[in-house]
Amino acid sequence: MNRVSSSFCIILCAVIGLWGNMAVADCPVPDHDIHLGESICVTVCWQNYTPVGVVTPYPYNEDNPYPPEFIILPGCDPESTPCDDTTDCDPPCEAWWTFVDTVLFWGHNYGSDSAYWALLVGNNFFCPDDTFCVCVTFERQLPVDLIAFSATAGDGEVRLSWTTASETDNDHWMIERSLAATGPWSVVHEEPGQGTVSTETRYSYVDRGVQNGLTYWYRLTDVSLMGARRSHAAIDATPGSMSDMVPSNFVLKQNFPNPFNPTTTFEFAIPRPGFVTLKVYDLLGREVANVLEGNLEARQYQVTWKATNLSSGVYLYTLTAPGFSDTRKLLLMK
Repeated sequence: MNRVSSSFCIILCAVIGLWGNMAVADCPVPDHDIHLGESICVTVCWQNYTPVGVVTPYPYNEDNPYPPEFIILPGCDPESTPCDDTTDCDPPCEAWWTFVDTVLFWGHNYGSDSAYWALLVGNNFFCPDDTFCVCVTFERQLPVDLIAFSATAGDGEVRLSWTTASETDNDHWMIERSLAATGPWSVVHEEPGQGTVSTETRYSYVDRGVQNGLTYWYRLTDVSLMGARRSHAAIDATPGSMSDMVPSNFVLKQNFPNPFNPTTTFEFAIPRPGFVTLKVYDLLGREVANVLEGNLEARQYQVTWKATNLSSGVYLYTLTAPGFSDTRKLLLMK
């Protein structure tokens, strides 16, 4: 693997130590790194991890640590997978196939001054002392890193707000609406994307084509410059008259799901307008995420948040408003 530098070997050894009896000795590795749009056949050995270098077309670094997207399929038959070169891949073991474990690390090849991702392909099959083939396809970069999505119901309207931490070749957004969580979906609005940016971007849209008393489901779909589409988890809101919408007390509910990985939803109620913040802290009291901040009207809210850059563990989230503050725990499990 011409791009996997010695620094990756150090990381790999450390990872293998963490994974107990997993090893990389005597297991064949690909003879080159995989590029965007390429598929290669990878041999996975029993109780081993096979490293695969992934060359990214964008300047990924510690400030922009979002991984590419892969498709991993069992077997390397050209008729059933995109892998058309199977000469260096042993036949798949005949034991029951379950799934492939993967671990991603960002790396850097100082010889060519290029960034790459190191994909460790592991196994979870009952095939002692045997091998298994998988077809690894570097499909595309994740077009966006969506960190928050909220739907706020009003009188005859629903206000949608969403925030991205970064965007890669993001042409535009489609806002889709349905009367059920499972669809069918119809596009109610399209919003231009930011192309490629590594800074936080906030969006908003008000849907006034709704009726009070009905529950509407909304989902975001990002569309890349090449036309690739990816839909995100849906959220719901029920518009109504202000007398129906205004709660009598402050309420901060438990996030759901909890535990979560990596997306969860916060629900809270504001009985009077004011400046409100919703922040996440670690157990040492350090702020790790500013989920929401601004002047809010009196009503109920639902905000979806994605813990992209946080490690597994227990965190605290606090809702603060004039004359009110409440804190609850949440558990991130990656």
